[in-house]
Amino acid sequence: MSKPVSKYSENYLMRDVGRDLWKLLSNILAEDVNKSNFKYIMERRFQISVSPDVKQKSSEIEKQTQIDWGDAPDTSVFYGREKELEILQQWIVNHNCNLVVITGLPQMGKTFLAAELVEQIQNNFDYVIWRSLDKKKKKKLLEDWFYYCYPNYELDNFLKNKALLEEPLIECLRKNKCLLIINDIDKVISHEHQELNIDIEQIITRIGSEIHHSCLLITGQVIPQEIQSLIKEKPRINRLISLSGYTEKEIKSFLDKENVTYKQEDVTWLFEKCQGIPHSLRSRLEKIKALCNNNIAIYRSLTDLHSSEDTTEPTETKTDIISKIKRQLSETENKIMEFLSEQENKQVPIDKILIELCDLKSGDKNKIEELKREFFSAMEKLESKYAAIFINETGKIQLTDLFR
Repeated sequence: MSKPVSKYSENYLMRDVGRDLWKLLSNILAEDVNKSNFKYIMERRFQISVSPDVKQKSSEIEKQTQIDWGDAPDTSVFYGREKELEILQQWIVNHNCNLVVITGLPQMGKTFLAAELVEQIQNNFDYVIWRSLDKKKKKKLLEDWFYYCYPNYELDNFLKNKALLEEPLIECLRKNKCLLIINDIDKVISHEHQELNIDIEQIITRIGSEIHHSCLLITGQVIPQEIQSLIKEKPRINRLISLSGYTEKEIKSFLDKENVTYKQEDVTWLFEKCQGIPHSLRSRLEKIKALCNNNIAIYRSLTDLHSSEDTTEPTETKTDIISKIKRQLSETENKIMEFLSEQENKQVPIDKILIELCDLKSGDKNKIEELKREFFSAMEKLESKYAAIFINETGKIQLTDLFR
């Protein structure tokens, strides 16, 4: 005669009672509770009581910033950008912005500026995590962030459904001051549509729109449409800064700070050589200090005699970069750029440009609407994708410094 099945057998508890328990807890807590996330949710909702001594030691540990620099560059040699650094520090430290974007053409020093900024403000945060992205690393971005914030958690259950990673990460951003850096975001977007990978898009959207104490710093040449929308919809907590090349005046100030011996003609020569591109200037100044006794005249004489040995010439000058961009522009975009370049740096009302460049006298209403859509689409690309124009609050437009 077989023994009766116990009401409290392991199978019964796992199959029936366990299922009912997760359902009951989910209803009470108003969020999905299951075996894989139960421990995390309980620890988040109920603080574990500890002795005062342990609490004090714990708080002392938390005060120390935990930093993962990833592959951030060395900024021991960094020139200028004082104005940009001041603005960025204000946004992140004083204004508590959720999302800050540094954009600009290639070789403008976006990554170096971000690294120098993080170096200066790191002590304002509990966690600092730097990641430079490529197609392989984008898949591990959320896992990296999660593991750094919750090193004692097993990721296996979460990786089966990456959506489960979002809530703990956002909770970490609320409970702590975190500075997350995504360098080179344009390397992981679809260039045809300027769209992000769906997992990254969702977490960035939440960071840029929800209440927390942290900041996401992003660098990139092409800014995805999702991020552009966040900046436009919530400009008080999401900001963007666009970098251009160094001016001759700025280069002169760098030479003074580095105690370099020069004449005015040397400054002009150096500006023409480096085209205002930060990387090129930095390379040349290192040679001037190390090999030429801080004297530009000596460096000039050496490069004139051995021009083939001047390996600091960038693969692309600023003129090359701008020419390449202009070749990518549509006919309407090129017309707008040419019109603005003829305005002698004046700010021009958007309706004036529309009237000048589009034939709005046609009796065909459909054609007029199509022309307007094409015009405003071109304006948006020139502003957000190429950082070629600046539109102020009154709707007046002018070329950015780099394209003048």
